Amino acid sequence: MRVTKRQLRRIIREEKRKLLRESYTEPGTYSPDQGLNRLAGVVQTIADQGARLMDFAGVLDSPAYGYTVETNSAMGVYFIEVTAGPNIEQSYSIANAKDVDVEPSDVTIGPYVIGTI
Repeated sequence: MRVTKRQLRRIIREEKRKLLRESYTEPGTYSPDQGLNRLAGVVQTIADQGARLMDFAGVLDSPAYGYTVETNSAMGVYFIEVTAGPNIEQSYSIANAKDVDVEPSDVTIGPYVIGTI
């Protein structure tokens, strides 16, 4: 049986998603903040589906995920503020990594960064 390049890429993407989701749920593997880990896993899933930053608000706010979000902008930088949801004890912001200074405690998911407010 031959595997095409397209099939191989799909298999690799699926396996990568599985590994990333597993690493987010294990305590202490990504960040000591479990609320941040869970949110990072959700953002990874949404980003893998091709969503852009401003699409995240509608998806995170849906009953499937149960987060409370607001879209904001400051000094020309758009970001999403996540104020409540599963395992969240503090507020987080999601922004494009190229638009902000990434702190060591922030989590980077592809072109996005998640940090505490």
